[in-house]
Amino acid sequence: MEPDPFTKLTPQEIEELSLCGITSAAQMATTDPQDVLEDLKKAQRFFPGKNFTLNSTKLHAIYDLCRPALNVDEDSESDSALKIENVGPTTRFRTGRRPKEQVKEERRLKKYHQKKIMHSPVCTNHPVLAIFASFGTLLLAIPAVSIVMIPILMLTNNLPDIPLPILAGSLIIAPCLPYLFISRAATCPVCHMRLFTFRDYARNRAANYLPGLGYNVATALYIIFCLRYNCPGCGTPVKLFGKHRGRHIHH
Repeated sequence: MEPDPFTKLTPQEIEELSLCGITSAAQMATTDPQDVLEDLKKAQRFFPGKNFTLNSTKLHAIYDLCRPALNVDEDSESDSALKIENVGPTTRFRTGRRPKEQVKEERRLKKYHQKKIMHSPVCTNHPVLAIFASFGTLLLAIPAVSIVMIPILMLTNNLPDIPLPILAGSLIIAPCLPYLFISRAATCPVCHMRLFTFRDYARNRAANYLPGLGYNVATALYIIFCLRYNCPGCGTPVKLFGKHRGRHIHH
């Protein structure tokens, strides 16, 4: 049995490919290296502090290394190409509208892909910070509701007998302070992306998500109740407590 071609790659190369959704030799063998290169260029904009080593030459060399391991004949190549075209990249770095069939296929395979995440679970070095950051993020629900309720109470003359500046400060400004000073400091131990951010960027398909609540609230709830989460940037599963068996990336 031929050894896995991925064992011949460096940890840095494996990590960079995983950011593009390439986690096995079979995936690399059925993906155009030029598409991977485009995803890497877009990933550089999301992770400006990360040093990427893969280029077009290396990607084609890895592609040639993985292609024989796939062991597909010419008759099945067209079928494989169709499957890859329908499934698409896992990173979602690309923008634009996707066909409905592709969206349905991605949803169908979402749970399967989440079980085969790009990294083995790693353990964070700052579990307490992650927990406090989660509570700080959830506290943002108070000012979000207060901004709507205070004007309504003022219009209906049901406002409490509290000076408006004090009421606004305690319900709008104060709950935002934990997020500004704590939650923004919580980052992924692998890609160093902020766990809780309202910046509009393409989350990884393995990121924690709850319909109607979004990514930030879902990640916070997973941290509080499950003591683990999936990084919204790179999708790495992170546990708060336990032995450090995962592979840590140092920059």
